[in-house]
Amino acid sequence: MAKSFVRSANLRALVFKSQSPEVIQNCQSIFQKLVDPQLRDTLQTDIQLLSSLTEDIDNDDGIMNWDDGTARPIPRDLQIALTRFHPRSIQMAQFLPNVRINGLLYTPTSKHEGNSCALLKPKSQRDPILVPARIQMIFRIPLLESVQTLIAIRRHQPPQLPHDPFSQFPILRARLWGAQLGDLEIIQVDQILSHFACLPMEGDFKGHIAIASLSRVSFAMCQS
Repeated sequence: MAKSFVRSANLRALVFKSQSPEVIQNCQSIFQKLVDPQLRDTLQTDIQLLSSLTEDIDNDDGIMNWDDGTARPIPRDLQIALTRFHPRSIQMAQFLPNVRINGLLYTPTSKHEGNSCALLKPKSQRDPILVPARIQMIFRIPLLESVQTLIAIRRHQPPQLPHDPFSQFPILRARLWGAQLGDLEIIQVDQILSHFACLPMEGDFKGHIAIASLSRVSFAMCQS
């Protein structure tokens, strides 16, 4: 871990050195984003997640946050998904550009594809698999005498393979999933655990993606 921090610090300092190549100096803003630990370091993900577990959660939901002036009609596909989530008919919603969960920022795919990659918490200890999903919309609706923030997602489908090659290397904490996404569904904010990174596969694994969690904090730790 110490070596990783030293390497990262050296990379960040590269643009300030007199011997730094001109092409690096001219691309300083882009280069800084590539090596910014707040954006790229999984340790920062862990720190923010653990910090959020020891702090009071800022729940900004409530009837005071509802504003009819910013509410918009709910699209048909979202309306169908909402019907499966709650029987009450709701026609209007406030659509949000992002939401912060456990100190981490999540956005719809249309706004930022990387921040829309979300790992869902396992259903139970008997089924400990973290399912990857893509956030499609983040919205607020009046529900049960309050205003609740909900997330519309599409889950990646299970792999259509007889064997996952990553199962031989558990240290990588990676799995193969289908690149295809499922139907739109609604989840609550607390069902999201962390971001994930993904890589499209080719050859015999075409149509699949390799998924790796960006959090090294285990679900068991989060529950304790």
